[in-house]
Amino acid sequence: MTMNMLNAGSGSEESHVDRATHGPTPDNPSLSLSKRLKRAAFFDQREREVAAGEAEPVDADAGLPERMVEEAAAELADEAREPA
Repeated sequence: MTMNMLNAGSGSEESHVDRATHGPTPDNPSLSLSKRLKRAAFFDQREREVAAGEAEPVDADAGLPERMVEEAAAELADEAREPA
């Protein structure tokens, strides 16, 4: 079953699980594939529930330690400063 809808968090057609298999990201930074897949599956399920009107949206940094959220924000800021 393929869903051709953009992911609200990333603007991508890939699911959270698809992106988790590619490696750590700022919103799913764990080095453990197992942990990334578990977190990604939760966000995919939550997006389906939100689309069906059964749940409220969850922030991408929900459940992450504050230090990891700050590090991810710093990485994004550094990437934005680098010339293309």
